[in-house]
Amino acid sequence: MRRPGLLLALCFAAGIWLADRWSLPLVGAWSLAWLLWLVSWVWSAIRPWVLPFLLAAVGGLHLVQRAEPLAPEDLRHVVAHRVPVLAVVHGTLQDSPGLRMRVRDGAASVRTVARLEVHAIQLRGEWVPARGRVIVSTAGDLVGAFYAGQAVQVRGMLNRPAASVAPGLFDYAAWLRRRGIYYQLRVESAADWELIGPRVSMPWTDRFVAWATRQLERGLPSDETVGLLRAMTLGLRTALTDEVSEAFMRSGTMHVFAISGLHIGLLSGILLTLFQVLRLPRAGAACSAIVLIWFYTAATGWQPSAVRATVMMTVVALGWVLGRPGDLLNSLGWAGLLILVWEPEQLFHAGFQLSFAVVASLALWMPKVEAWVHRQLRLDPHVPPELVPGWRRLWVSGLRVVALAAGTSWAAWVGSLPLIAWYFHLVTPVTLLANVVVVPCAALALISCLASWSSGLWWSGLGELFNQSAWLWMSLMHRLSEWAAQMPYGSWFVTRPAAWEVAAYYVWCVWALAGGWSCWTTRWLWIVTGVIGLVVAGVVRWRDARDSQLVLLPGREAPVAWIQTSERQSPWLLNCGAEEDVEFVVKPFLRAAGVDRLRTVGISQALAGYAGGLPELVVAFKPSLVGVGEAQIRSRVIRDALAFCEREKVTVRRLGRGDGFGGWEVLHPGRGDRFTRAADAALVLRGNLQGLQVLWVGGLGRDGLQQLLSREPALKADVLVLAGPDLEGAALQTLLERVRPAWIWLADGLPGQATRGLDAMRDCLHRAGIPFWCTSQTGAIVARVRGQRWTIRTASGWEWQGLIPMAGEQRRRS
Repeated sequence: MRRPGLLLALCFAAGIWLADRWSLPLVGAWSLAWLLWLVSWVWSAIRPWVLPFLLAAVGGLHLVQRAEPLAPEDLRHVVAHRVPVLAVVHGTLQDSPGLRMRVRDGAASVRTVARLEVHAIQLRGEWVPARGRVIVSTAGDLVGAFYAGQAVQVRGMLNRPAASVAPGLFDYAAWLRRRGIYYQLRVESAADWELIGPRVSMPWTDRFVAWATRQLERGLPSDETVGLLRAMTLGLRTALTDEVSEAFMRSGTMHVFAISGLHIGLLSGILLTLFQVLRLPRAGAACSAIVLIWFYTAATGWQPSAVRATVMMTVVALGWVLGRPGDLLNSLGWAGLLILVWEPEQLFHAGFQLSFAVVASLALWMPKVEAWVHRQLRLDPHVPPELVPGWRRLWVSGLRVVALAAGTSWAAWVGSLPLIAWYFHLVTPVTLLANVVVVPCAALALISCLASWSSGLWWSGLGELFNQSAWLWMSLMHRLSEWAAQMPYGSWFVTRPAAWEVAAYYVWCVWALAGGWSCWTTRWLWIVTGVIGLVVAGVVRWRDARDSQLVLLPGREAPVAWIQTSERQSPWLLNCGAEEDVEFVVKPFLRAAGVDRLRTVGISQALAGYAGGLPELVVAFKPSLVGVGEAQIRSRVIRDALAFCEREKVTVRRLGRGDGFGGWEVLHPGRGDRFTRAADAALVLRGNLQGLQVLWVGGLGRDGLQQLLSREPALKADVLVLAGPDLEGAALQTLLERVRPAWIWLADGLPGQATRGLDAMRDCLHRAGIPFWCTSQTGAIVARVRGQRWTIRTASGWEWQGLIPMAGEQRRRS
């Protein structure tokens, strides 16, 4: 087996990756492709060696040409830098709008999301032609005849999608950019939508989904399980809220809700078995199965994972029809090449990488696993089969099924391990056990749903019986996933591995399959190489853990900081923000930082905006200590949050001047201080990051600042952290003269959503002439100290480097 499809796909994919990595210009891509073609045409002797490079150049050219804005009507030229802007967009719906649901405090809120192919846009009262795609987000449900292919006119605020506001958070802008979408239109309500042109009837795919949904709901209660059935079989993921998805993510079973290889493979197996029973010829059975699985893929919304699996199954089926020898890796290569030719950006989709990595791992490992299971469980060849007891044959057959299921789960986990850690910051060894049970349950639930759809056409009672079966298997899946997610050490969060670690892992695995485990000599070399790789990775991570760092996270109303003073002091969190901040900023950031349990949390100001999300944080990370200023707490939200902490056996410590907390010194408030405003009693902290002095003033009020200045004559620091509208004018100028910072960090809200009332403070800082950064412009700000060098980076890309003491400063654009 030469496997030409695999080689062609790898070369084409390598060209796409290199063109994206090097930001290759269009002229350069064309020149390189023409040069390599000319060399291969003129110099035939080296043509076999040049052709792989030519194919890689064609792949890179294909990506660059699709991404480059060539037409003058391209939306990126028309809009340019005028966003955000109020605009009216005229275009065609690419697909029927879908609902996104979010549950908060027991109440569900929905929004409608749709993709729009733009034909014209009105900016400042003037219509201009435009070409491109935008994502439209509308509050509430969009009621009306809005279907794929319908021409519409929408009014809203056009802007670039939100980028990641902190390290490790989901980058929505990059995710859309890989799908050819560069702008987002936010619409207040369905009243801003208008149907234009001829009305489009409901597409057959939408009619099928509506009919299939009604069939699945027959005889079943309107509960969460039915929503999960719709998500697994039809791709309607409205019921998959963050709370529901948590158990499936941590147990490693979330993949059953993606219309992917599991669904397509199972459906193909059912169809081929049925056609064999009906005695259809091979060609007729394969072609009929191809048509039906493409029908299912279209009916479920052309999900990328379903399209990938269907293309792969089509390639395999065509090879079966043509009588070609089957080779899963070769078919995998041809399927990947077809997908990348159609849409080269798929290479950078997490689903594409996971799908092909898992299938390749199964193709490479399962023959060896099956051979090992056969050797271990084979019966004595010298004993005639009729003399073997029936119970023993049954026992061995059962063990073989369980062993092969466990081997399949293991092979899939090995293939996806580094990619799951890269994209989701998770390691889930419990999936080895969970998938052995959950995948068969998912298969039985899917079979029951298919049977319900088939029988419901002619006997509704039988369809309801199959619905009950599907409900039973889905309920069992949910319970098993919740149990697996709660298993100790079953899963944990990790920091993103380095690119070289991911590459080394896959090279190491392929080496084992290519002969690294064949004899004792190569086996020891393989083991030693793996140990060396683990040691190198461990040393790199140990060095990173020794660094001191301060991360200022943007919150809607409060500054949030993640602090790591030294390797001897556990990292801790200062403030957590409101419940929305915890859900969308703090929790994702901590998980991306590899935090499963948070030991210490500080609250610098007893206000709901600073710690309203504390109960949710306690449930997610189970801290053992919460520190709050000793001043009287007037906020009912904070009192309830602290009472919740005490019920959860979390120690609540009151802090005052002279106390130490998380390796930092508390400078304010003093023991016995009484203030009428909570801002005046805010905690003021001073810390040392391996020589880098940091002063946390936060949202301290004027009266509190006067008290602080009267007590602390020496307040000099390298970095001053501010928040809140009270400090401005003479008070702020006095503080700056006393501290004399080299840099000022101002926590003034999320990017694009600056906190109101801080304009005077920003003006004062501008006049002071001290470099300062605002979280509303830069996103998160990170200071990392290693030895005598410290670096400040922002989520928006700015970077500044310096030495301790302040020398050799250099500021550059990342």
